Amino acid sequence: MYVIGELINGMFSNVKKAIQAKEGQVIQELAKAQADAGASILDVNVGPATHDAVWGLLWLVENIRKVSDIPVAIDNAKWDVMQEVIPQVPGEKVINSSKADEDLLDKYIPLAVANNASLIALTIDQGGVPNDVDRRVEMAATILTKCAEHGLEMDKLFIDPIILPVNVA
Repeated sequence: MYVIGELINGMFSNVKKAIQAKEGQVIQELAKAQADAGASILDVNVGPATHDAVWGLLWLVENIRKVSDIPVAIDNAKWDVMQEVIPQVPGEKVINSSKADEDLLDKYIPLAVANNASLIALTIDQGGVPNDVDRRVEMAATILTKCAEHGLEMDKLFIDPIILPVNVA
């Protein structure tokens, strides 16, 4: 089982302040605490803390790398940001994430392969989160097929089935 630490996110006020003030010790302490608590991967997201997402993501990774070599999941929805950041991330890295859209998969999977990165792929498409198992399985099959076409090793793929809480259904 993989446990993803989600505390290094500019949506949280302490992380937002640390990014804006360039207080790396805050990020380093969060990275160490999550690793010590059993996180397998640290999710890294600048959120609204800076308009320069490339700089922000790389700054966060730089600070994490000062205290840990735990894999980092670069969490950003913008292709141009991901394309610029992933090649610059040292160590083990994960692209978080791609939807089960063939056009997106045709961009994100080659980026992962070229940079020895893993990929989190979501069972979601332009229509949103499917309400039935058959559609989710169909999306997962699309993801697997695209990964095979582009040469992404299966041990570098994480499929997120997007399980919704009962009160959302």
